[in-house]
Amino acid sequence: MSNFANTLKKFRNANWFLGHLYAYKTLYTRGRRLKAGKPVVFNAELFFDTRCNFHCHHCSISKFQQQEGKKFMSLAEIERVAEELRRVNCFLCCLVGGEPTLRPDLPEIVNAFHSRQILPTLITNGYLLDAKRLAELKKAGVFSIGVSFNGGSESEHDAFVGRQGAYPRALAALGLLKDMGVRRSICVVPTHQNLANGEYEALIRFAQRENIRVNVNYPALAGEFTDDYGQLLSEPELARVRTYFSLPNVGSDFTVLADKYECPAGRKKIYILPDGQVTPCTFIHISFGNLLEEPIEEVMGRIWSTGEFMRRPDICLVGESAEWNKEFLTPVFASQKVPLHFKDHPKLGA
Repeated sequence: MSNFANTLKKFRNANWFLGHLYAYKTLYTRGRRLKAGKPVVFNAELFFDTRCNFHCHHCSISKFQQQEGKKFMSLAEIERVAEELRRVNCFLCCLVGGEPTLRPDLPEIVNAFHSRQILPTLITNGYLLDAKRLAELKKAGVFSIGVSFNGGSESEHDAFVGRQGAYPRALAALGLLKDMGVRRSICVVPTHQNLANGEYEALIRFAQRENIRVNVNYPALAGEFTDDYGQLLSEPELARVRTYFSLPNVGSDFTVLADKYECPAGRKKIYILPDGQVTPCTFIHISFGNLLEEPIEEVMGRIWSTGEFMRRPDICLVGESAEWNKEFLTPVFASQKVPLHFKDHPKLGA
């Protein structure tokens, strides 16, 4: 690459970064709102479309794909959600599926948040991500993109997601993100199998070599794993996974620092479903209201008033506590349809 091309690339990347400096202003305003006792949301995850081109074993949305109900949000509905999040100074919104890149209007969806000064991030399997689509997403304002990996080898990954050729496409997506100067990460799930066969560690070491951030999610009792307590990691397995959080490039939604855990469910983070319902976490399918029908302040007020999600637990509730799952998610497991409304929950609806 010529010196001119290198300079031009650096300029474009710097200009792209400067375009997201509003995030610091959001953090400042958020701090002031907290001091004034006004509601804020730090991180939202928007599950806006159930459609997917993979069939991952651990997928938390398979129940939503199988049951009757609203399968996707329109762009207008997504813009309404973005407007609600803007009012409470939401710092970041992660766009998830299904598979987000199946949506032809994904750049417009990204820009719905960027234009409202909410950092838009994206999680994809990478299968459909090409240079043209990535250029559109970068122009629309995407801040970072995470690519899901479920094994350190092609055979392991492809078997897990049920799609031959998925692994090289995911690797190509990571290379494309690097070439185009978009922040990148890989999203991984430690399981009994990949911890035992070394595939999980292989993913961590790969990310270290390539200077890629790793976002870890523990297996949880949702989707195809509903009520299957055998999927939860054992104490020795959890201890082993925790050692990796000491690495500078490895973290999770529930790791504030390497030696400090803090479950963000409900208190700092929410999960928004295709029909607008709000749950405290990707894996806690209990609805506290609907952003397409009522103000976000009312929805968040219900979550916070329960007290259960305000106590700063130092574990991942769904991934590390069988007791918490039994106490709070057993009614969800028994429900014919998810999410279960909080008023129908014996502990939360009283």
